[in-house]
Amino acid sequence: MEKQMTEIYTRKIFLKFQDELWNSLVIMPQFVLENATHKMYVVESSPKERVHRVREIAYDKELDFASCTCKKFESEGLPCKHILAFLRLFGNIPLPNQYIMKRWTRGAKCQIITDKQGVEIGGQRSSMLTWRAKLFQLASKVIDKAIIYEKASVIVNDGFQSLLGKIESIVSNTKSGGISEKGSTAHDYKALKDPYAVRAKGCGQRLKRGKEKATNATKYRGRRCNECGKIGQSHDKRNCPLLNNLSSQNEESPQHTSEYDSKADSLSSTGLHEKMKG
Repeated sequence: MEKQMTEIYTRKIFLKFQDELWNSLVIMPQFVLENATHKMYVVESSPKERVHRVREIAYDKELDFASCTCKKFESEGLPCKHILAFLRLFGNIPLPNQYIMKRWTRGAKCQIITDKQGVEIGGQRSSMLTWRAKLFQLASKVIDKAIIYEKASVIVNDGFQSLLGKIESIVSNTKSGGISEKGSTAHDYKALKDPYAVRAKGCGQRLKRGKEKATNATKYRGRRCNECGKIGQSHDKRNCPLLNNLSSQNEESPQHTSEYDSKADSLSSTGLHEKMKG
């Protein structure tokens, strides 16, 4: 099964499938019940996993398809380790076609593109992509087989060089004539422009240009302090120097008053004492 999927899946998808295949070797489905249309199996998690989980597999006899409660195949398009363990239990070493999603295969781009009604979507762009995928797949296959032997590598190199020369001559003739195979000019295309800058929805302010920003900057004279009335200062009413000076003067005035009162009390007590002596 692993060798089979190396030729079908792309590299990234095959690595994910390989992890699921290796994890399926440590679990074993257990038969639970059976009726006329379905078979039920239970798969317990391996002892190495921290969380103990139990998954149920329902096998449809008519459709010849097994579904798991983990829903990995429905969400990602890859058979989970529970389904792979179930298939191994019945000796299905090659993976059945109903478990292979076409979008994860190497030849997905080479297939015919259809709309909802099943009509083929044509056009020059789609045909170019199809040919590119076909040629790239063919070239990679040729290179993989020829790279092992030196003589084969030389033959492939010479063949590519001759093909490249023929293609360059066809391109030069097409450019000189200015007519393509379909009768349209070689430079018959619309120039694409940059898209307009769109402000994200929910922004509070509108976009301003550089000139408008500079004008607003000259109009802005700076912050005004509500305490001293000065403009362009770095302070406000809370930390105004004038307010600090007034507060410091108020703190000093009670001290002078207390000193004056103490002196007056001492003088009055001294005068009273002298009168008592007289």
